Amino acid sequence: MDQTFNQGHYSGELVWRERDNGVAQITDALPVPNWVPFLSKLVALGLI
Repeated sequence: MDQTFNQGHYSGELVWRERDNGVAQITDALPVPNWVPFLSKLVALGLI
């Protein structure tokens, strides 16, 4: 229960901080496949 809550909280923080800082627009313009940023975020949340 606690791990699920923590991962949900940190994933929300990750998305909103990325949007607030304008990084989302930069990462959307990069010529990398969509699965690369998704997989990196998934691994980072898995390590928490």
